[in-house]
Amino acid sequence: MRTLLEHVRGDRLEALYVVALTTALRPAELRGLCWSDVDLEAGVLHVRRALKREADDAVYLGDTKTTRSRRAIRLPAATVDALRSHKARQAAERLVCGPAWSDGEAVDLGGYVFTVPTGQPLDRSRANRSFKATCQAAGIGADWTLYETRHTALTMLSAEGVPLELLADLAGHVDTRQLMETYRHTGGRVVEAAAAPMERLTRRTS
Repeated sequence: MRTLLEHVRGDRLEALYVVALTTALRPAELRGLCWSDVDLEAGVLHVRRALKREADDAVYLGDTKTTRSRRAIRLPAATVDALRSHKARQAAERLVCGPAWSDGEAVDLGGYVFTVPTGQPLDRSRANRSFKATCQAAGIGADWTLYETRHTALTMLSAEGVPLELLADLAGHVDTRQLMETYRHTGGRVVEAAAAPMERLTRRTS
């Protein structure tokens, strides 16, 4: 985590990787985030939808994987800072792009948080290619997908002692069974579950 976060500082998609590594969101949830889902003042991120793919490879905003996947997550300070910087960078891109910028179906939701340089959302292939290239440049290999940031975040939080019940809430799982098969560390609401441990973890990477 430290190696990757250090390497991506200043990268156009730095905030994508920071959010991924500190919230354990599914890639489709990350790519479906809109600015109306992010309360930077309160430091809370709301997971309300996911970006999905049609049979013809077109992408669209759809429901989360399950109703339990709809959740609110308290963000550590480093993640809020990364999102603030990202929002400013995106505003500059929008200005340069002018009328070619398109928020698509997210126009009434403040636009997508993570986009290509013309405002459209990142599709799965583009997001994974960018992540693989970033990992390779950071010297940790290229055999990674964005989904593995979810496993990394949950592993680190488990090691910090976050109970499986709260990890299940954070991950948007119905229960702890899937986590029990993977994580051995066990001992609020989900909105508080990861904030304090991730504050400690992100401070260690600064």
